[in-house]
Amino acid sequence: MDESIVFVVCCLTLRCNILLTDGADYITTKLSEKGYRNEVHSVLTADRYILNVHRIPCTGRFSKPVILVHGMFSTGAQYIITGNGIPKSNSLAFRLADYGYDVWIVNARGTDFSLNHQTLSPDSPQYWKFSFHEIARYDLPAIIDHILLYTNHTFLHYVGHSQGTTVVMAMLSLLPEYNAKLKTLHLMSPAVYYDSASVLLKGISTLSTLLEDGTAVLRVDKLPSYVELRKIVAYLCSSISTTICKQMFNAFVGPSQYFDEAILRLPNSLDIIENVPAHAVSLGQLFHYAQLIRSAKFQHYDHKQEENLSIYNQSTPPVYKLSNVKTRIHFLYGTTDAVVNYQDVERLVKEFQPWTIRVDKIDNFNHLDFVAANKVNELVNTKILKLISRYRRN
Repeated sequence: MDESIVFVVCCLTLRCNILLTDGADYITTKLSEKGYRNEVHSVLTADRYILNVHRIPCTGRFSKPVILVHGMFSTGAQYIITGNGIPKSNSLAFRLADYGYDVWIVNARGTDFSLNHQTLSPDSPQYWKFSFHEIARYDLPAIIDHILLYTNHTFLHYVGHSQGTTVVMAMLSLLPEYNAKLKTLHLMSPAVYYDSASVLLKGISTLSTLLEDGTAVLRVDKLPSYVELRKIVAYLCSSISTTICKQMFNAFVGPSQYFDEAILRLPNSLDIIENVPAHAVSLGQLFHYAQLIRSAKFQHYDHKQEENLSIYNQSTPPVYKLSNVKTRIHFLYGTTDAVVNYQDVERLVKEFQPWTIRVDKIDNFNHLDFVAANKVNELVNTKILKLISRYRRN
């Protein structure tokens, strides 16, 4: 039996999988402040990473579990962005909980809330030797199995943003038996194809070939996030020039007519900029995406020819078998997203026409709007809720 399954079964027997921590973390604090009962579940992966999953429990007869999976530079906190002038309904986690769903907020390996490992320290370079492939291969299956075993359900609904979409498509390509465990997929800015990537992304991906060699020599395995620099950015954005900050965001994620300026006001800016993004990211994650851009293929990590032969028994990395993905999919994407071009999403939509239950193409919507737009409840959350409700009792 898979090691992660053994762990979950043991924890269910001993009731040890709910961790009532002595010191509340950012997510538990925010959930409690809003009046939501919450739990932190510890999940062990087959490669021994320990992941913390935050839960807003609801155990009614028709309360189905919904899993929320974040993007690469983020954490599960992106689904509970709140503050002065930011409506609670803009948070997808709160909307789902208010409608009676059992909400599970994922924190992937390496994020602030899931830094533990049975034998490795986050200070060890070996800890950071992963890309989105390992999140797809180990994190998601362990979390999904834990949720289904704990709640005694046979399926759940999946919502992912950016990397959260990449990993579920990779997981289902690798482990097609998980199709039966996912009733619906809601993919916000699905990051699979990069044929039409921006000039900026293509330039960065080309530069990354030099960085891969350089970081190997220097033994650098993660991209740190400088906390003090975050504070400076938060203060500058809120007190000097909101316009300049908006232009900075637009340069990286695309222009938007839905930018929520409330996010940049104090104390919101300090709270959100300091706590929602991940404080460190594995370079393997960055390099893997860069490889997708350069190759124009949705493929496994390229370890270079000699190591590829050892791992894959071929000189180049294999592509993920998207033909294995066979579950209902809801696509949501923006026309001004600078990270995931809408044309690449439409290519993906065409490939999955038999499995597509809805397509929402949102004009003047960028990459971050799916969690931070001032109209995110109307344009995104409500649409996801309606579709999940359609399949609630089936």
